[in-house]
Amino acid sequence: MSELNDDPYKTAEALGLDVVLPEPNELFIDLDDPADELQLQTMLDVLNGKASFDDAVMHGKSDSDPLLETVETKRTTSKSGNTHVYLKVSAKTPLSDIERIALQACLGSDRKRELLSALRILLSLDRPATVFFETKPGPPVPPTCLNCTNEIPEERRALESTYERDFCSEKCSDDWIPF
Repeated sequence: MSELNDDPYKTAEALGLDVVLPEPNELFIDLDDPADELQLQTMLDVLNGKASFDDAVMHGKSDSDPLLETVETKRTTSKSGNTHVYLKVSAKTPLSDIERIALQACLGSDRKRELLSALRILLSLDRPATVFFETKPGPPVPPTCLNCTNEIPEERRALESTYERDFCSEKCSDDWIPF
């Protein structure tokens, strides 16, 4: 979504999005198509010890031992419709930016995105190397009381928060029953 020299905060503001930065042990995987999802699952099987990996055996790990445990913590859909996957990684130390980018690319994340991230580091640009742009959360939508649908006036009494009462009061107009 942003190019090499773009300030992610200005880009996000212009698009009405939030900038999300990874935690020290977190990977951001940007999947553009079903083939990327397949790549992600195949490579996660290798990392999590569910697939054979000859080099792991050479380094004293059995095929069933995870090389690097990962846990998916969240999935979102970007404004452009791509899938964002958040993965927590059980690394012994926090991931460096370049380690994060390498793992993300190997796991199937958008290659252009990862290349631009690597270039931000190699060119010493004053930009976060890895970000996700996510839609801003909207205000909570309270459940509509049954009275708002013209069914049971007493339902309004059960609404607990001021926000819910105000929402219902506005929807129900003059016949609001105060608490």
